[in-house]
Order: sequence, then structure tokens, then C-alpha cells
Amino acid sequence: MKLLEKIEIGNIWKVELLINNNNNNNNNNMSYIFTSESVSEGHPDKVVDQISDALIDNFLAFDPDSKVACETLVTTGQVILAGEVKSKANLDVQKIARDVINNIGYNKSEYMFDGNSCGVLSAIHEQSSDINQGVDKNKPEEQGAGDQAKYIGVGVNGPFKPEYYRY
Repeated sequence: MKLLEKIEIGNIWKVELLINNNNNNNNNNMSYIFTSESVSEGHPDKVVDQISDALIDNFLAFDPDSKVACETLVTTGQVILAGEVKSKANLDVQKIARDVINNIGYNKSEYMFDGNSCGVLSAIHEQSSDINQGVDKNKPEEQGAGDQAKYIGVGVNGPFKPEYYRY
């Protein structure tokens, strides 16, 4: 593994690594570039993660059997909460989002994102029966969301040849 590039752009770190794959089963020696980034606490990616985490924590605190699939989006002065929930808990999701934003430190209007005055739109609704079939089972080994996957992106310089990108 070899470090190709390490760049700090504001509060984002971009790291590129060259990884050599010496697979003993064949004679192919392929190189991959792995790119990753890291962001600081106030970055929108971290803000949405903390809001989503707080929603899940609160649903589970009031109803340990809650099923929560939520996403959060933030932009200047706006928060959008969306997803599906099956829970006996009835939460003030707008207050939870505002509390998280204020605790992070976005509590002044000059920041153009203020937990006290930003718009919070909740598009959270009851979990669909289709999804619920996969997550509500009596036997844990039969449970599964049915919509989970791992995605890996590949950048190519030339024609894409899927046979080279086996996982």
C-alpha cells in the first residue's frame, strides 16, 4: 500500500491510497486507488448523522421494539427528516432535531443555520407493510430488512470491464 495523495480542503481530508492486489490464485497484479474523506463535527454530514442517531435513540428509549429507517438532510436554514417508522412511541422529532443542532453549536442566526429558528420538515411516516414483513418475525434468524446492500464505486479510465472488479 502506498500513499498517493493527502489533501486538506477546509474541514475535509481526502486520502488516496494505491493498493496492490497480489492474489496467489492467478498471475494478475492489479492496483486499486482507494479514496476516503474525513469531516469535522460541524460538517453537514456529521450534523445529519447526529440528528438521525438521536431520532433512533429516542424511538428505542421509549419503545425498544421500534423499527426505524430514517434519513436526514440539512441545508442553509432547513432540516428535512424522512423515512419509515414502526413504533408505539410518539416523539416530537422537530424538537429532537433542534436540540441536536443547538448542542452542536449552531445556535446563532449569523451562522445561517440556527437550531432555534431553522425550518424542520418531517416526512416520517408509518413503516410500509412490505418492509414490515421482513423485519417483524418471531424467529430472529428469519428477520431481515430485505433492502440492505453494500455498494462499492469504481472509477475507470476507459471501458468498464466488470470481470476485473470481483469482490
